Amino acid sequence: MATKTFDAVILKDVYDGDTFKLMVDVGFKMFCEKGLRLGYMLDCAEVRQDWSDPNDHEKKVGIYTRDLVREHFPVGSKVVVLSEKQRMGKYGRIIGDVLFDRVWLSQLLRDNGLVVSENLSNMDKQIEWEKIYSRLVSEGKLQSEKP
Repeated sequence: MATKTFDAVILKDVYDGDTFKLMVDVGFKMFCEKGLRLGYMLDCAEVRQDWSDPNDHEKKVGIYTRDLVREHFPVGSKVVVLSEKQRMGKYGRIIGDVLFDRVWLSQLLRDNGLVVSENLSNMDKQIEWEKIYSRLVSEGKLQSEKP
């Protein structure tokens, strides 16, 4: 897989564990705002799920993941992006990985067990989010809702 590295990138926003907004230095003091989607066939829990559903564990895992990523990849920091050259996601975002302070985003998420395979069906992903939610509750990282 051909790759391209962008060194002059400012992290502008972290939406969830695998979606970012970046300011890419294209030279001559000009910047291009671009979205980034974590590649490598990984998927993180979404934060835009139905919050009114008390059993929406995917959203709770998504918020936990987003906060962990924001802690390790501060907004406004200069990061390195390694992208899959000539490939964009379905929403026009760069597909790749982010490096800050010697930490790769994909490895941080894997090490914390917060990603699933992008190839899983939606039903299988929901099962995985439930498992991750239960693990985070048992580790004391999330609070279980009381019935």
